[in-house]
Amino acid sequence: MDNPGQENADGDAAGDACDACPNDPDKTAVGVCGCGVADESNDGDTIIDCQDNCPLVANETQADADNDEVGDACDACPGEDDREDADNDGTPDACDNCPDTANPTQADVDSDGFGNACDNCPTVANPTQVNADSDGFGDACDLCPNFASSNNADADTDGVGNVCDNCPSVANPSQLDSDTDGFGNACDNCPNLANPNQGADDCIPDADGDGVRDENDICPNSPVGIDVNSDGCTEIQLALRDDDGDNVANGVDVCPGTAAGAVVNADGCSAEQLGEQPSPPPTPTPTPTSDDLDNDGVRNAFDLCPDTPEGTVVDTTGCPLEGGATPPPQDVPSTDCGNGTMCGTLGMANLYVLLIGLGWLRRGTRR
Repeated sequence: MDNPGQENADGDAAGDACDACPNDPDKTAVGVCGCGVADESNDGDTIIDCQDNCPLVANETQADADNDEVGDACDACPGEDDREDADNDGTPDACDNCPDTANPTQADVDSDGFGNACDNCPTVANPTQVNADSDGFGDACDLCPNFASSNNADADTDGVGNVCDNCPSVANPSQLDSDTDGFGNACDNCPNLANPNQGADDCIPDADGDGVRDENDICPNSPVGIDVNSDGCTEIQLALRDDDGDNVANGVDVCPGTAAGAVVNADGCSAEQLGEQPSPPPTPTPTPTSDDLDNDGVRNAFDLCPDTPEGTVVDTTGCPLEGGATPPPQDVPSTDCGNGTMCGTLGMANLYVLLIGLGWLRRGTRR
């Protein structure tokens, strides 16, 4: 062949003019595998590599059960098409633990079937990969599974993430929030008084723990466990108070609005009040109720004679009057109750009523 320039690019024995593979020093003819590919077998079988479906594993029969052009002897995913490898990491998609994320090593620390490269909890097994808040952290390892977080951070290392921790800077694994104001007891400046704004002035004390702040509580020493009204008073406390200051408790004071300084009788009535009411109106016969079983006009709780016959005239304790006249009061030493409760001299009849009334406390309804 005419070759006046004697060019030989690949430096083999054949010049370019007659070299079928001018850039392949090992071949001058295309052969079976073509230029650049040796027509040889490196796995010990008789099938040259370019035609061998397992060029690195001897397989003389070239068996390929799944017809994916990868021999059974070297098929990474038997029964699947080994030619599909979306992430080009060398592991076919069908058996790649991260088919869309390249991970040639296929490392899976938690052995949940998802490679570390794509596992939303790489160190905590979670084969479902559930992620309720779609923040990239699986519920199995998400410190706030219902609150999206960009970093799953936990500043106080209490196991509760910053975005859902009611004390993000103070460790409180229990998240206890007694007053349900959104601030945990561990960092709440008023742990037993709801104050979502955490203002210093919000912490107004409630000494007796009845739910009424001391500044509004007219009965600041209410017994524990007894229902109180909006003023912080139990029924018995209200009965024992003396709002008009006449030394006769509210519970038995027939004339509760007595003027300051007026002299009153055992029923708490001044002469002026009695003058305005010369004679008390007749007491109507009450309809029998569970509060007054003997119908004498005195409630059971105050009635010292609960079985008085019908029509009998009784005193304020529910007991028959001798001769139909009200007995004179018998004074007892005064008692200083404090805070507006009954103080001073009491009539004996009223004392009986107060003693019976104290029985209410034992029957008080628990809060």
